[in-house]
Amino acid sequence: MAPPFRSEQVGSLIRPASLLESQSSMGFYSDKLSKNQAAATASAIAYAAKKQLELSIRPITSGEYERTIFFSGFFENLQGMEVRQDLRIPQDFRTGLPNITGLAKMGLNHFAAVIATGKIKHATSAYLPAWEMIKKAVPQEH
Repeated sequence: MAPPFRSEQVGSLIRPASLLESQSSMGFYSDKLSKNQAAATASAIAYAAKKQLELSIRPITSGEYERTIFFSGFFENLQGMEVRQDLRIPQDFRTGLPNITGLAKMGLNHFAAVIATGKIKHATSAYLPAWEMIKKAVPQEH
């Protein structure tokens, strides 16, 4: 009989130093990887997938190595949304947002954000390229 509980690792894994180094120049909303960043990301994902297979960890994940934060790529890939890299704090943000107030207190006067510029529509998969990367890293028999 199966145990009355189940737990699976499906989120971020600790990034290897080589990946951190290659991604150090990326911005928060970077969606384009250089050739070196893409190669380092694919290599790190392949290693993570291999290690998870060796340890019998399921499901196998990419460790979210291809993202800067767990929702990276989602809003940027919606129609009607646009990345703005240089929004002024606090002028370009809604009044009273606690995170904007905190950023201002830290001395930041500009910040990147994804904003709505039209009717929002989910038209394409935000994470298909990431899925293809992990799929390449896992042998077909798994």
